[in-house]
Amino acid sequence: MGRKAPKKPAHIPKEAVWNPEGECWEHGDWGIAGLTQVWHKKGYLYHENYLDATGMGWAKRYHPDGTIANYYTYKLYMTDGPAIFQRCKEPSPEFFPAGPHTSVWKAEVEFSKAQVVGAKYFLENGTEVPCYGIGEPDDALLLKSPYELLYGMT
Repeated sequence: MGRKAPKKPAHIPKEAVWNPEGECWEHGDWGIAGLTQVWHKKGYLYHENYLDATGMGWAKRYHPDGTIANYYTYKLYMTDGPAIFQRCKEPSPEFFPAGPHTSVWKAEVEFSKAQVVGAKYFLENGTEVPCYGIGEPDDALLLKSPYELLYGMT
């Protein structure tokens, strides 16, 4: 199912190739420094990744409506620095950190050498939410593993 490449939309670079396992169009080489872009089979850009030869870089994922779903940075091939996660007004397959109340619109998570060292949560209007949205103080987040915080997604 989904193995045959669909017709490539005109806005996707001609060099992009169909990945039948991921059912997506890819442009760039994951194994070398530079920019890699991935388009959903429906034609929208949903992932960009940039790494230089020293392991410094960034990654962005997008909701189907084109808004940024998340952004994070790499240092020495590890997640390091800010990671931003944002909800979408439309249905989206992109993840958002598990736990916050549905009123939490944006999460800013700080990493140091792939470890979570801080997190802040915000309403859609930009007002900071003083806790995780379920009564748990921010300090308790530091006890969670990065996996629990980021991949136990809703």
